[in-house]
Amino acid sequence: MLWIGLAVGTVIGLVVFLVIKLSTWVGDRLPAPRNEPTNALAAPRFSPDDVASYSRRRDAAILVVDGIKQQLGELRTDVEWTISNSALWDVAVPASKRFFTSLTIWDDHRAGWTVEETVAAAAELKVLWRAALDSATRLGIDHLAAEDRHRADTAIKLVRKADSTTSEAERHQLMAKAAEVLSGIMSITLPRETMRELERGSTPQELSDDPDDVEPPEN
Repeated sequence: MLWIGLAVGTVIGLVVFLVIKLSTWVGDRLPAPRNEPTNALAAPRFSPDDVASYSRRRDAAILVVDGIKQQLGELRTDVEWTISNSALWDVAVPASKRFFTSLTIWDDHRAGWTVEETVAAAAELKVLWRAALDSATRLGIDHLAAEDRHRADTAIKLVRKADSTTSEAERHQLMAKAAEVLSGIMSITLPRETMRELERGSTPQELSDDPDDVEPPEN
């Protein structure tokens, strides 16, 4: 029985030896732990050229929208165009609603956007602006009710006549009449700038109570 005990002990010893050797072999082949972050988790590093490129892209996108706003401002002070294409200012018109909604989102949220989001939003606004203009020039005043279209057409003719007359007194009278006609159109929406232009045109400068409305004398 002694030899059986010796054999069992030898086998157990051999198994233990093999387990130890196997553990050592596997451990040598495992990668050592790293204290530094992996490439997937490391913060991105941008070169000066990358930063400059991002800045140029953002600035270019902002310039696109600034250009749209400039065009919009110029149209708001063009009384005849604004009335003739009043569908642009009516948010019940789908194309106009989409444009002004996106413009509001741009103004409210652009400061927190990434470069990619800014560029994408500017590109979308450019498309929506073109679509809104096309829609407005196609509809004109046809988005208004029949009676309101007649009144708007009358106001347009009064403004055109006011722009063509050489008499300042007649111009003021015609612009005042146009403003009166437009005030009776409940379904029309016009920018404040347009109405101010109408009021400015209907009020002789020397009688204006607003010093900002008085033009400086020529040298």
